[in-house]
Amino acid sequence: MDAALLIVRQAKFQRLTAQIRENLAEFRETEVHLLAQRQRQAQLAIVGSIAFAVATMVLALASAALVVWLFQRSQAAYRERELTIDLIHLSRLNVMGQMASMLAHELNQPLSAIATYARACERFLNSPQQDLPETLSSLGEISLEAMRAAEIIRRLRQLVSSRPSEQVPTSINELVADLGVLMEAD
Repeated sequence: MDAALLIVRQAKFQRLTAQIRENLAEFRETEVHLLAQRQRQAQLAIVGSIAFAVATMVLALASAALVVWLFQRSQAAYRERELTIDLIHLSRLNVMGQMASMLAHELNQPLSAIATYARACERFLNSPQQDLPETLSSLGEISLEAMRAAEIIRRLRQLVSSRPSEQVPTSINELVADLGVLMEAD
């Protein structure tokens, strides 16, 4: 009996050992499967982190490029405004130079006529036969030329004033006569 029990025990032990070995093999298989699954998840997490880091860097570079572009555009607009202001200033200086030249030309004519008539009066008064009517005529011309110079200055002031210009009817005959006087003065 003892021998039979020993055989039964050995058989049970062998079956039990085989069953334990089977269970251990299944356990190892499950453990290897879980380990492989964890490794895949860890690799996916690493790839996701790398992708996020790359996307963040690309976004940061794009933002920096946008800021640089906006800054350059702002600087270009500022420079354009500065150049426009300089151009307007130079244009004003040019206009002022032209006006000064025109004014000098316009005033030079009556002033030259005044000087000429004054010298004529001086000659008439210094001559042995003083011609009083000619002297008086020359003095009248001096007065007219002085008023003409004053009229040029008045018109210039009126031109630069902010009031609306005055439009009045003018005789074409007077304009032609004035032109004749100007032609004689030159």
